[in-house]
Amino acid sequence: ATAPVELPDGAAVLPPGALGIAWEDLDYTYPGASRPSLRGVSVRAAAEQWTCLVGVSGSGKTTLARLALRFDDPDRGRVRVGGVDLREAAADGLRGRVALVSQEAHLFRMSVADNVRLARPGATREQVEAACRVAALHEEVAAMPAGYDTLLGERGASVSGGQRQRLALARALLAEPDVLVLDEFTSHLDPAVDARVRDGVHDWAARRGATVVEITHRLHRIEQADHVVVLDGGRVVQSGAPRELLAEADGPLARLRARQG
Repeated sequence: ATAPVELPDGAAVLPPGALGIAWEDLDYTYPGASRPSLRGVSVRAAAEQWTCLVGVSGSGKTTLARLALRFDDPDRGRVRVGGVDLREAAADGLRGRVALVSQEAHLFRMSVADNVRLARPGATREQVEAACRVAALHEEVAAMPAGYDTLLGERGASVSGGQRQRLALARALLAEPDVLVLDEFTSHLDPAVDARVRDGVHDWAARRGATVVEITHRLHRIEQADHVVVLDGGRVVQSGAPRELLAEADGPLARLRARQG
């Protein structure tokens, strides 16, 4: 595998307040890949809105998320957060304002509370519990052998894939980001828990005035989003309000949903 590129750090500070993301005319090919993951992609995630990026596996959804966190720079075009080109942004400032919750959540050999607190070491127990309540996890943690002091990680208490995902979500929420990027963040949850988590995050985002970008292939609650972008083969094939897109009976979003039953 190709080693990650060391990217030069910028000095520009992101503006205060709500932040939108703009991916502008992007081309991107992963190192060593023969085909581009993105080709001429332009997408906007408006500030204080919930934008869903959908499409089949390999369509380019996660690549857009990675570029929004500046895991790499595009081959062509630019990514702006709050109007600032990420090539010019200070990395520390970006990490403090934009949080990613991915499918793979890492837990460490420490207590539940300290695992959540990694994103904000000075957080109080009350703040940790509040984040876990949003993530629909508080009752399950309270039922563990030592509650929030239960040891996790190697030789610690075992947790399910769904609990692991929600611990990662609570960790991100505790950091109080202005932009929350959710990559298949409910993939291990059953529909009832998925619904509770989504409702919690929607309420949290509305209270904070946060921007949410969700990458998903699960479309059963797509109407909750403000804006949907459908990707296929590294290109945008449809975008708009979900109800408008679903009204196109033979459109890309309607076809994706029909395939899921």
